[in-house]
Amino acid sequence: VFTLLDDGLAYVKESDQVRDEPGGAEGMALVPEDLEEAARMEKANTFQILTRVVGPLALPGIAAAAIFGFVNAWGSFIVPLVLISPASQQPAPVAIYGFIGAANVRYGDIAAYSLIFCVPVFLLYAMSARLFREGFVLGGAVKG
Repeated sequence: VFTLLDDGLAYVKESDQVRDEPGGAEGMALVPEDLEEAARMEKANTFQILTRVVGPLALPGIAAAAIFGFVNAWGSFIVPLVLISPASQQPAPVAIYGFIGAANVRYGDIAAYSLIFCVPVFLLYAMSARLFREGFVLGGAVKG
């Protein structure tokens, strides 16, 4: 059920039958309302509260979701195997699968290609590791 608030923001009311897993929109809900109220008292509008208060605190959760989404898309196997027929357009997991033949398995090629295939995921994690170290703690923003 969508509901429109006075300031133009919409929110979704969860039904009792749906049980969400941690992460996603719940990460935004974990930002203390005291911080939002303090920003509202300082005459911040809704967009400023979202970009200057809620956004930076929710950035680690957003980064984690981005990493999971990237890894999921990066490692897709079945859909490209079925839908993409030219070998030059197939992604890396399908190419690695091609190194396994009926009579032999090219272990050296599989190992080398797998290491190269993992580099973008490691780089993405290395770039976002700072967000994970700094962002999950409110840093004393709320007393109590």
